[in-house]
Amino acid sequence: MIRPAGAHGLLVETSGSAAVRQITEWLHTSEYAPLLDDVVPGGRTVLIRASRAPLDELARVLGEFSPQDGSAATSSRTVEIPVAYCGEDLKEVCERAGVSPERFVKEHTGAEHHVVFFGFTPGFAYIDGVPEVLHVPRRATPRTRIATGAVAIANGFTVVYPGGTPGGWNLIGRTDLPPLWDIEREPPNLLSVGDRIVFREVR
Repeated sequence: MIRPAGAHGLLVETSGSAAVRQITEWLHTSEYAPLLDDVVPGGRTVLIRASRAPLDELARVLGEFSPQDGSAATSSRTVEIPVAYCGEDLKEVCERAGVSPERFVKEHTGAEHHVVFFGFTPGFAYIDGVPEVLHVPRRATPRTRIATGAVAIANGFTVVYPGGTPGGWNLIGRTDLPPLWDIEREPPNLLSVGDRIVFREVR
């Protein structure tokens, strides 16, 4: 479904994160890209701000969009994230999912993951692709402070905490990857929407 969003915007409601990623990637590479002021992907939506684009035409094209339209517009970058699967919630997550820790690691590292959108705090990337067998909800009681590099899952996404924030996700491991957000770095974000993520187990 496509809805107006103010005088110069559209809100595209999708079936899920895969569609969000495909639409976002297509928008960034389509003929409309130079006319777009901003594209903001979310969990199931894409917000488009386009003061110079023909919104009626763009809405019509998006209404006819199919996954194949975005198949060639995938990000060319692959980022490997080494993970020590030693998180304090891993045992509980495995019990809820009915899998062994060994199978959890095999499923998580073997899946296709992509950065879909950012939220919560700078650098906080929502990475889709968690296999359905490993889907668990957020924790009932969030922690008040999560360490830098903590890797966690919830609701089909994986995240890497930037550190110093509260968090209600299930901690499954940690990574020694450089901070995902660093204002002294150019660009500050280590990851980008559309990046393919490969989780690799380290011990």
